[in-house]
Amino acid sequence: MSPQNSGELEHPSVPSIREIVDAYSNIVSHNKEHTSLGALFSAFILSTHSDPESSKDFVITENPEDVSVIDAPQDSGLSTELSQHVVKGDMSAAVQDILHSKLFEHIGIAIRPYGSSLVTRDGEQAASKELVPILSNSAIYGDFLKTLKPEDIASNDVLRKMVDALNRNLIGIIKLAFNRTMVELAAETPIDADSTSVGEDALRTYTEHETEYERLGVEDSKLKNYVKYWGQNVLPEYLKAESGQLLTPTDTQGFGPTAWHQDSGGYPGWEKSIQLVDLFASDARTEPLSQEVRTNLIQSVKVALSELSKILPKDRYDHIKNAEPNLENVLQALAGKDYDSKLLASFSPLSEHSTW
Repeated sequence: MSPQNSGELEHPSVPSIREIVDAYSNIVSHNKEHTSLGALFSAFILSTHSDPESSKDFVITENPEDVSVIDAPQDSGLSTELSQHVVKGDMSAAVQDILHSKLFEHIGIAIRPYGSSLVTRDGEQAASKELVPILSNSAIYGDFLKTLKPEDIASNDVLRKMVDALNRNLIGIIKLAFNRTMVELAAETPIDADSTSVGEDALRTYTEHETEYERLGVEDSKLKNYVKYWGQNVLPEYLKAESGQLLTPTDTQGFGPTAWHQDSGGYPGWEKSIQLVDLFASDARTEPLSQEVRTNLIQSVKVALSELSKILPKDRYDHIKNAEPNLENVLQALAGKDYDSKLLASFSPLSEHSTW
């Protein structure tokens, strides 16, 4: 997936915007029909007509490696339908390559089956791999961007989707290269040189096109932050903070620090977050980042307390009835004041298998 920056090929003529939009629309349609959960449910519906018992085996579980696992025994009707869908999807992908590879090559892009996977519990493919755009020639792609006008992007949602998909690929490369666990950060485990090289190539690729992206109004805020913290030599630490939404503004968090206390099973975020802040604060290189994280977490606690104050005690679920003293204790810890470490630990239960 590594971006190629060689510009030695002669630059071919640029296809029209309509040709590009039509071609990428076909890629999007292919992915919806053959690689997404939609394809899976289609196979499920067809299988239940011939084998009603298949529905008992239809279970999807999450996998940290961007692979969804489906329980579908090999002798079931669902398994048969899935196999047929994979064959059709792979054939469709080959057709897309035949029809459009030359066109995308002319704008410095290649379409590859690098997307997310669906597999059965037995390890069989449940759907074809998603087709995603990657940069094959950064120089040609840069020249293509220069031919575009802001209104071209504004009036063609598919064109914007293509640029966004290219940037998501860079984001994935950077995360794979620089992500570290708490243990690795604390031990200052060095990053593999090859991983660093691939990740930095992806960062440089984005910076090469950042000016054009800004002109076109398609700059990527996540990649801009990656470049910023890479320049400050704290990108692995930033990625760890980002993964827990520790730097996400309170008004744009999903299930982030402002909502952790609402988890009825107990969420490990607060104790680990404070440990991360302390770790960053112990090194002059990462101390400025620790202040950013600390400030945002303090604001998150204040928002959580404010929201709790609006709920009458009699209307609260059991697991948030005593949330205020716990959050006040977190606030003390973040402010560098005396706090109850046992209370914090009980508020932030942590699985022994966690690598957060």
